[in-house]
Amino acid sequence: MCITGQKNTETNVKRSNISLIPTVSQEKFLANPKNKDRLISILVNKFSSLNMACKKADEDADCLIVNSALALAPTHPSVVVISEDIDLFVILIDIFTFGHVLDCKYCINIIFRFCQYF
Repeated sequence: MCITGQKNTETNVKRSNISLIPTVSQEKFLANPKNKDRLISILVNKFSSLNMACKKADEDADCLIVNSALALAPTHPSVVVISEDIDLFVILIDIFTFGHVLDCKYCINIIFRFCQYF
């Protein structure tokens, strides 16, 4: 896949047989807000074209992730949230513990699977 774009225009994604070799580290690439925003836009467009629900968080994504999962829980038999950190789990515990208006049977269907690092 070859990603091309011009200043102040939408990024164009073209398929090709060319293998791209990164010239910068992932950390440096994502440190640039424009690069990060373009990458997120490309991913959202791709997932949306595959009929996958996508949301882009303007601020902290943790609350958006938990609230989106809880919103889906009443109409889906199971909702899976995969995370590499504990923040999402802490937010869900807060919802259980402090009695926000929520039927707990929906929370039970939300599964958190953490990466092997924890």
